Amino acid sequence: MLLVSFSVSNYRSITKASRLPISQYTVLIGPNNEGKSNLLNALSAGMGLIEENARRPRQPGLLGRRLYSHLYDWEQDFPISLQESKPRGQSVFRLEFQLTDDEITEFRQHVKSNLNGTLPIELRIGPDHHPTFKVLKKGPGGPALTKKSAQIAQFIGSRVEFNYIPAIRTTDATEDVVARMVSRRLRNLEQNEEYRKAAEKLDKLQQPLLEELSNELRSTLGYFLPDVTNVKIETRKPRSPLGAYKTPCDIIIDDGTPTLLERKGDGIKSLAAISLLYRSEATQSATIIALEEPESHLHPRAIHRLREVLLGLSHKSQIVITSHNPLFVDRIDLRSNILVSENQATPAKRLSEIRELLGVMASDNLRHARLVLVVEGDTDRILLGAILAHRSKSLKKHLETNVLAIDHLGGATNLLYKLTELRASLCSAHTFLDNDDAGRSAVDKAIEADAVSEADCQFTTCKGMKNSELEDCINWKVYKDAIKAAFGVTLSANLMAPTNDKWSGKLEAIFKSQGRAWNKSVLARAKHQVVSSALKNLDAALVDAKAPSIIALADALEEKLSQMNSSHT
Repeated sequence: MLLVSFSVSNYRSITKASRLPISQYTVLIGPNNEGKSNLLNALSAGMGLIEENARRPRQPGLLGRRLYSHLYDWEQDFPISLQESKPRGQSVFRLEFQLTDDEITEFRQHVKSNLNGTLPIELRIGPDHHPTFKVLKKGPGGPALTKKSAQIAQFIGSRVEFNYIPAIRTTDATEDVVARMVSRRLRNLEQNEEYRKAAEKLDKLQQPLLEELSNELRSTLGYFLPDVTNVKIETRKPRSPLGAYKTPCDIIIDDGTPTLLERKGDGIKSLAAISLLYRSEATQSATIIALEEPESHLHPRAIHRLREVLLGLSHKSQIVITSHNPLFVDRIDLRSNILVSENQATPAKRLSEIRELLGVMASDNLRHARLVLVVEGDTDRILLGAILAHRSKSLKKHLETNVLAIDHLGGATNLLYKLTELRASLCSAHTFLDNDDAGRSAVDKAIEADAVSEADCQFTTCKGMKNSELEDCINWKVYKDAIKAAFGVTLSANLMAPTNDKWSGKLEAIFKSQGRAWNKSVLARAKHQVVSSALKNLDAALVDAKAPSIIALADALEEKLSQMNSSHT
């Protein structure tokens, strides 16, 4: 079961919201104090009301108010500006679920009614704090389904697990005081021999599970925060007799100094909760995970890793987050980004809208780009652009419209800086570097820094060559006359035969063997001769035996752009 859309009206600062699509990974983005948190809180309230309605159908009087008070407080949650003019006003939540074929059959058996695959429901709650539940189905079957609200709520509640992780977690002071008072009264139990023996037996049964969970939590937290060397979960000693009221264990995190989790900052608390969700075993229930500003209080490196974990989680759970960090923007499916500004929320249609809302300034050549191919030098940029456009009509179109752009580094060592710059500009990046020590080292460092993934990196490889660069893939016969005219150097099949040395090293040896000068300036001019010659004869430019890496590059770019286009239509 999937949540496919959500809307809310008359909730806190939100008087009206359009129907918002919910995908596997949905990002509510925008500046602070514009309504993102209120939307996420509204989703949490709506899901919570369904769960409470499933457990306890409508309760009268004060009991009903208490049951729902932790989810909705009219005085705080109904727009203050409307409370005087609408003293009986209601907040309205609408959620639409998509059922699988098996779930449609189960719904028919459980509720004794038919569905066509979608289940749209509406929840209304006002100053009496008694929610009403309605199924928004057209036709004569709608009212009959609404009468079965308790069964429908139970059906949804048993199949959807909702987890909400706010940006700031606070302790309820009143509950804490009561817990301490009751704990003092029950402390005499700790002197009871029968109680102590029972507690010791329980500890023995719990210990293997606590150790297993500690190791899992340490592994995932350590991925985010390399300084975390150990995590220990242990029951409190002496055991609190408040099993139902007080957390029965402590989580101790050692990142140089062993400290209780409750004394750590909000960022680590949030990561601990996400880690537990990440390590949780799959259940029969669909899972929705809502996170408010997951980047808060985190080191930039931890933020990069958190994004990858959330994307991984989105394969088995629906992720809904609020953020004003460009890193969390979905660059593939733009509609998964909900733009929240001035308490209005709409799905993004263009990347430029997201950039404008977040205040991102892209350079002129990248202003419309969604995917950027990163290469080492300017000659690589010119030559690859021409070759890709010549081989693929699709890539030619995307290059002409600047949806696909090619940017160069001026040296492989600048890769990490360039990737960071592109990510800040909300561009997806794909790298194609020389297959040499500098290129391989640059990619390794970028991957280690979580600036790029292995799937986004390719090299100019040539069969039988340890090191190679783009010019190794170009037919030397295409540019031999230009080299002869510019430098007086003769190229031949014997001299240009494949060796372990890449093209620039090979050319250096040829120049020197013929008594010609060789330096960086000569190399740069020789590369320009290769490019200008290849551009005049693109049909013969590539050596087929050395072209597989370029063909693979074209395929990878076409696939990425196809995904972007299909998600945008």
